[in-house]
Amino acid sequence: MNPRILASLTVAAALMVPAAAIASTTAERAGTFDAEGVGQIVAQGRFSAVFGSIQGTGLIIVRDPTGGAVVKLGTKRQRPKLVRVGRRVVRVYTIRRAGGSFFVQGRGLRVDLRSPSATISVSLFGRGSVTRLSGAGTYHLNDGETTDWASAPLPLQITPPPPPPPRENALVGAAGTSV
Repeated sequence: MNPRILASLTVAAALMVPAAAIASTTAERAGTFDAEGVGQIVAQGRFSAVFGSIQGTGLIIVRDPTGGAVVKLGTKRQRPKLVRVGRRVVRVYTIRRAGGSFFVQGRGLRVDLRSPSATISVSLFGRGSVTRLSGAGTYHLNDGETTDWASAPLPLQITPPPPPPPRENALVGAAGTSV
């Protein structure tokens, strides 16, 4: 192969790696919310994943005004009921007597989990807010301190934690000179 072509390909490959690294760091980051307890949890927002389980029986209601949500109970994908709200049609997933594991994903969702006597364990990833926590249980935001539901300042905002500080270059000496 021609040495100039080989050199050009090597330089091009070296320039592509930093661009790919920058592109992956600008991806949208997600906040996290984890809760466990007995009662009701209502959250609204854009969720890349809502998953958990109900030990016993409960009720799961997911309102999807924009369409495209994925709602599963166990491994079985659920089908929505179309409900007219004014001029809009909203997809509503209602799972009565829900028990076991569940998974929800979508944008602009309202997720309502209810269980008056069974324990709900849930993790939410994305951006949004928790508008209701009633009953007894604990929660934490972004791996923060565990807090009781009763002391939650509602609505709780689910947002990503601040980005980590930039790492210092290992090749810079103590006096700020390059080694």
